[in-house]
Amino acid sequence: MFKREKKGVTKRQKKYSIVIIPDDGSKIKKYAFSQRGVNALKVVFICIIIGVLGLVLEYGNMIEKNLKIKELEEHNKELVERYGKLQSFEEEFAQFKERVFKLANMLGVESKTLSSAENISVNQEGNVSGLSENVSEKPSGLPFLKGTKNWVSRSFSDYHSGMDFSASLGTTVISTIDGVVKFAGWNDTLGNVVNIDNEETGYGTVYGHLTKYSVTNGEKVSKGNVIGYVGSTGNSTAPHLHYEVWLDGESKDPRLYVGE
Repeated sequence: MFKREKKGVTKRQKKYSIVIIPDDGSKIKKYAFSQRGVNALKVVFICIIIGVLGLVLEYGNMIEKNLKIKELEEHNKELVERYGKLQSFEEEFAQFKERVFKLANMLGVESKTLSSAENISVNQEGNVSGLSENVSEKPSGLPFLKGTKNWVSRSFSDYHSGMDFSASLGTTVISTIDGVVKFAGWNDTLGNVVNIDNEETGYGTVYGHLTKYSVTNGEKVSKGNVIGYVGSTGNSTAPHLHYEVWLDGESKDPRLYVGE
C-alpha cells in the first residue's frame, strides 16, 4: 500500500505572520499576511519612497529658482539706482552748460568759440560725449536718440563681439557713423540686422535684433539717421539692440566709442 505524498506549498500559499507577545501576560496576538499582501506592501513602500524623493528634488528646484529670482531683483535694483544717478548728473551737466553760455554772453565771447559745446551730452554710461574732433570719421555716441531710456545688459568680451542695450520694443535706432549700408536683411543669429561701413576710414558698425529696418542695401547714411527699431528677432529672448564696432575687419569694444 502506497502513502500519498503531500504536495509542496506554492508561493501564493505562503504566509508571513507577525506575533505580538504582551509583557503583561495577556493573550498573544498574531497577524498573518499572504505572499500577495506582502508584495502589495512592497509596491506601496516603493511608491512612497519615489514620491518622497520627487518632493525633495522639487523643493530643491524651488529653492534654486527663488535664489536666482532674488539675485536678479538685487541686480535690477542696482541698475535702477545707477540710472537714477546718471539722470541726475545729466541734469546738473545741462544746467552747467547753460550757465557757461550765459557767462560767455556776458563776457562777449563769440558763439563760434563755443559752437562745439552745443553737441555736448551725457550718455547712459555717464560719459561726456561730443568733445572729440572729427567725430564723423569714426563711430561715436549711443545708437539711440538723445533721452532714450536704455541700459547695458551685456558687455563686449572674447565671446561676445559687441554690446547689448536693453530698451523698449520699437525704440528708434540711429547710425553712429557716416557710411554706406553694406547689408540690411535677415541673419539667423542677429535676426533683422543692418551693417554700415565707411571704406575711407575702415570703420563699420552692426545693429542686430531689430524689429524692422528702414534702410536698404547700398544706401548712404549719415550719423544720426534712423536705420531701424529695437526688436527681439533672431536668437533673442527679450527686446534689445546688439551693437558692434569694427575697424579694418577687427571687432572693437563699443564702450571705447559710445562716450565720444
